[in-house]
This record gives sequence, C-alpha cells and structure tokens, in this order.
Amino acid sequence: MTVYAALGSGSALAAEATWILDGTGAFTNAQNWSTATVPGAADSAVFAIGGVAQISAADDITIDFLTASEGGLSFSGGSLTTASNASDVRVGSSGGTGSLTMNQGALTVNSSLRFGDSGVASLNVTDATISQQNGYMVFGGGGGGSVTATFSGDSQLSHLGNWFLFGDGIGTSAEVTFKDGTEVTTNDWTFFGKGGAANVTFEGDSVFTNSAGATIVGEGNPSDAAATLTLKDNVVFQHQGSSMFPVGHNGGKGSLIMSGNSEVSVAGEVYIGNDSGAELSNGLLDMSGDSTFTTVGTKFVISRYNGSGTVNVRENATLDVATSIVVGENGTGVLNISGTATVKSGSGQNIYIGSSPFSNNERMVGDGTVNLNGGELMASDGSVIFGVSNANNAGTNNIGTLNLNGGTVTANGMSKGVGTGTVNFNGSTVKAGADSADYFSGFAAGDLHVLSGGFKIDTNGFTVSVSQGLSGVGELRKLGEGILNLLGENTLTGTANVIDGTLTVDGSLAGTPLLNVAAGASLELANPNAIALNDNIVLNLVTGSQLILSFSGIETVGALVINGTYLAPGEYSLAELQAEAAGMFSGNSNAIVNVTAVPEPGTFALLGLGTAFLVLRHRSARRN
Repeated sequence: MTVYAALGSGSALAAEATWILDGTGAFTNAQNWSTATVPGAADSAVFAIGGVAQISAADDITIDFLTASEGGLSFSGGSLTTASNASDVRVGSSGGTGSLTMNQGALTVNSSLRFGDSGVASLNVTDATISQQNGYMVFGGGGGGSVTATFSGDSQLSHLGNWFLFGDGIGTSAEVTFKDGTEVTTNDWTFFGKGGAANVTFEGDSVFTNSAGATIVGEGNPSDAAATLTLKDNVVFQHQGSSMFPVGHNGGKGSLIMSGNSEVSVAGEVYIGNDSGAELSNGLLDMSGDSTFTTVGTKFVISRYNGSGTVNVRENATLDVATSIVVGENGTGVLNISGTATVKSGSGQNIYIGSSPFSNNERMVGDGTVNLNGGELMASDGSVIFGVSNANNAGTNNIGTLNLNGGTVTANGMSKGVGTGTVNFNGSTVKAGADSADYFSGFAAGDLHVLSGGFKIDTNGFTVSVSQGLSGVGELRKLGEGILNLLGENTLTGTANVIDGTLTVDGSLAGTPLLNVAAGASLELANPNAIALNDNIVLNLVTGSQLILSFSGIETVGALVINGTYLAPGEYSLAELQAEAAGMFSGNSNAIVNVTAVPEPGTFALLGLGTAFLVLRHRSARRN
C-alpha cells in the first residue's frame, strides 16, 4: 500500500495522528490512529501510549514527522520516508521508551534522525536500510537520552548531512553494535561520545566509512562516561577526509580497541589524547591480533596540547604511519610495542619522543616514553629524535625516554635536542639504517644506560660510530655486516661479543672481562695509545675470526685464547701471532700484544670457556 496523504477524511490539511492501539497492528490500518486516517506526507505520526506499528513488505509510506515517546515501529520489509528536510524522526523521546525493529525494509529520513532523544530507545535492525540526510543523526541525545542498538546481516546505515553522534551530551549514552556485513557511511563530523558515554562495536565483516568530516572518539566526556570504539574480526574502518581523527579530545576520554584482522585507514591528522578542556583529555589506542592502523595524513601524535595518550601495539598488530610519529608533543604520551608487532614511520620521516616539532604552545612540556618490549620500531630512512622543540617553544624542556627491552629499533641514528633524552638498553637490537659518524648525536654518556639485557647493535652493512662511553652491567653484542666504531671510554662490565662484521675500538673497553669474536667476524684494535682493551680482558678467537692490530706499541690483555687454547704469558709480535694461527691476524707490523697471565681454572668456568687449556709457547716477560 502506498500512502501519500491523510486517508479516510478526504482532508488535505496536516494532522497529528496518534497511535491508539495498545499492542501491535498494521501502520496502514486507519483504525489504529486517533484521526481514523493513516498519516501521510503532510502529517505527523505520534506514539505516546505504547504499541507497535507494523510495516509490511508491500507498504510504501510517506509521512511528515514521527516521534515515539512510548511505542515504536516494526518492519518486515516495506518502506517509510519522511517528506521534507524539516521532517524529523525521533524514537525514544520526551522521557519515554521507543523501539525500532527492522527485518528488512527501508527507513529514509530527510531531516534529523534521533534515537534516545531525552528518552530510551532500543533498535534491532537486520538486513535493512536506514538512510538520513539534511540533518543530524543521533544515538543517545537530548537530556539524558540513551539507546541500545544492534545492526546485523547486510544492513546499511547512511548519514549525509550534519553531525553524526553517539552519546551527545552529559548524561547520555549509546550502546551500539554493528556486525555481520553491516555498512555504515557518513560524510560529516562523527562523534563516538560527545559529552556522553558511548560504547560502539564493529565486528564481523562490518564496514565504516567517513568520506569527509572529522572522526572523534570521546570529546568533552567525563571519566565516568568514557567513549569506547571497538573493532573486531575483519572490520574495515575508513576515515577518508583530511579532517582530524582524535581519540580523547577537548577534555574527553576515548579508547579505540582493535583486534582480529580489523583495519583502520586514516587520511587526516591522528591525535591520541588531544586538546584538553576543563579536564585533561585522555586517549587510548590498543591494537592486538593482526590488526592494522594505516595513515596517509600529515601527523600521528600521541599527546597534544596537554592531553595524555597511550598506544599499545601488541601481538602481530601493525601501526603504519605515512609521516612522522610524535610521542609526547605537549603532554604525556606513551607508546608500548610487544610481541611481533610493528610500528613504523613513513619513508624519510622521523620518530619524535618527548619533542614538539609541530606544536606552537610554549607553555606545555612534552613528555614521551616508548617501551619496546618486542616486535619492531622503524624510523624508515629517518631518525629517532628526543627533546626537541620548534622555534615557537624553544624554551620548553621536553623529556624523551626510550626503553629497549626486546625486539628491534631501526633508524639512521638517534639525536637529542635541548631537552632531556634517555635510552635504556636492555635487550633490544638497535639496527642502523645508514652510515653514521655519531649515531647517538647530542647525547651525553650519562644519557645512555646499558642494563642487564645488554646493548645489541646491528650495523646492517653500514659504518656506525658511537662517540659516548657506554656504561652498565649488560653485554655488548655486535651484529650484522658493517663496522661499529667505539670512540669513547666504555666501562661496560658485561661480555662483549662480535657476531658479524667488524668491531673497531678507537676508544677503549675499560671494564669488559671477556671479548668473543665469532667465525667470520673481526675485531680491530685502533686506539693510537694501544689501550683499546683493559689489562685483564680475556680475548677469545676461533677459526675464521680476524684480529686487526691497527696501532703501534704494546696492547696488554689478560689472556688470549685461540680455538679454546690459551697462549702462554708473554709479548707477541704480529709475525709471531700469524705464526700461531695463520690468516687470523693482520695489521701494523709494529704492534705487540702482551699476554699477562693464564687465568686460573675457576676463571675459565666463570667466563664460560671451559677448564681445559694448552699453553702453546712460553714467552719472555718483556721484549727489548
């Protein structure tokens, strides 16, 4: 049945028709309405006493305005359309309880569509279409409105108009789930929590697309009414416009939780914890499973304008940013990486920690921390930069901390500005992306701490120099092809292991008890004063190791071990060393290695070298 105007009375004047059946009945039955006519294109349909109007597959209904403070609609197909851009639909209004159930069918609204508008609304939509334009679409609004909704099957929810809101206003709430193959589209600003609480979930194969406006998770909502956007399974979430994508904005509390194979792509600027109002903003991005977050916009900032933000990338998740990543621009920002997860900046772009490369606010300190517990942090053909400000906030003492507890960080180098920068090496591998004459530029030796997990560096085929003297209890592990040049006075008390490439000691290893050089790897002693190694060190070589003596004078070691065999105390020239192990030694013919002692058997066990040894040759204690 097609209904365009009031039926039964023959009048063309607009009427307000109230549903009078306290139960379920056909929308198109005139006896169910107070006017004894079916409301049409010029009429308002009002549900105020309860009851549900059924719309069937054959129905094609056009009305002016619909409000359901008590009662609602049930579709089993068919369609209902509002006539003009001044014709709203409100379900759950004026302190009452309204409902919308759709099993197929289409609802088309040419003005605002509000669910839970100062009332309570419940929605259950399956394989149906809801389209709205020329106004607002609101889930939970007005004065304390709330909504609970589920969209399933191949449902479609389309918004083309003004703002699209979930939890609009203090005291409001929206609990909404989109699942199966549901598609949600909008072309304007979308708020998952704007003053109110919002718990919105996309799961299954559902899709969200915002083609133009900002997408905001948690704006101005208090901590007891947080906004949470959850993406599960194979969800695709697209923010296509150039407007911002903040999580926790303007004093709001927002969380974006991703799992499974969910995908987010963002063309605009991303802020996690942005622009605090009367209360501090707080944003959380938590990624797990095989989820991916990809940007093509201009910024990815964790904590901006005094907001606080946390990003967790764990399991096998990937955060792929086309531009720079900033952790702690004007506030407290934390990035945690674990498992086999990957976080990477764009090609030629940097990762900033406790830095303000973009912000103009000179009053706010940027405090950024990155905890790499596994996986990979990549500044793709870029650097990791700590404690820098721009020209407008040069006096800010920004703070950056990088805790390297596992996994790999890849960068062309690391540098520190006028602020504070700290790197704690505790098991992660630092992988070079380019040659560097000063890999930790601007850092003092006291900014670099080698903890029990050790300092592991993969030169990756490049030549890398470290000017600072490293200190701490952990090991030094040289990995990858290329050259690592130690220029400072290093007081590490852990073992040094050269696994690949070349370790060149231009400075010294003043506290290292044992230095192992693996087959295929090289150690170059290049301190011009012949003090590259401490006098008590045990130098352990195997077939295929290379020891390059690039000094003139006497270098003293505690013990020299070749294939598990200890050389007797004494002084050895280059030629004599070459005679002991052909092809293992090279360098300056004026170089001398002075072996002071053969360790006691107990020392062998302590160093992990075993207790059996063979003295190859007795040497004089001193060479003339």
